[in-house]
Amino acid sequence: MRNPLDWRLFVNGKADELLYERGDVNTGLPLDALRARSDITTKARAADQDARFSARIRDGLPSRPPPAR
Repeated sequence: MRNPLDWRLFVNGKADELLYERGDVNTGLPLDALRARSDITTKARAADQDARFSARIRDGLPSRPPPAR
């Protein structure tokens, strides 16, 4: 099924809310907790020019739960 357009696609900072609501982002966490755990600002500043920047900013991020059977 095709997803209808939603105003949150066009407003900065709202796409995560829409994707969470639609079930496209599913970690088993409430949205506020997911946002807090997904904030990479401090890690990005610490990793700065590190060759492993991408891996360092993803360390400890919430992952998706396994699909239900």
